[in-house]
Amino acid sequence: MPARLTFRIDERLFMAKIRGVGTKVIPYVKADIKDIAQWAFGAIKEKTPKTKTGRTEIKDLWKMTHSKTATRERYVIKNLYPDQDILIYMEEGTVPHVITPKKAGGFLHFFIGADEIFTRMVKHPGTPKYEMVGSVEAELLKKVDWLTKRFFTHVNRLEAMGIK
Repeated sequence: MPARLTFRIDERLFMAKIRGVGTKVIPYVKADIKDIAQWAFGAIKEKTPKTKTGRTEIKDLWKMTHSKTATRERYVIKNLYPDQDILIYMEEGTVPHVITPKKAGGFLHFFIGADEIFTRMVKHPGTPKYEMVGSVEAELLKKVDWLTKRFFTHVNRLEAMGIK
């Protein structure tokens, strides 16, 4: 199954767990959602490796958008790199494989430093798994659990003080 390279950070992550509390925690949820979205955006960019040539084009193409309706705020993080397959290969890694020309009898053409190479086949050693999105999403869910516990503690304090 290919990796999801876009994920959403919004109230649903929290509200599913704190539905019974009511509206008391909404201001805290909204502030923390923004903080978590900004953390996730920075973490994904940090985990995205530079390309082999040292360019940071893939890393720099992570974008975060924010939208707001009357009842919901949403942050979406995605990469705008034109070849999304490359991102999936970086996320999941690849096993060693043979690369051949698309057309039968054709040549592969590339440069290694100043040397121009023409060949009919390359044995690629594979690429490591970077888990740029997967590892950040797993950490994000841990942060949501921690914040949910914090919200319940806050609500319990308010109720103990007689504030509803």
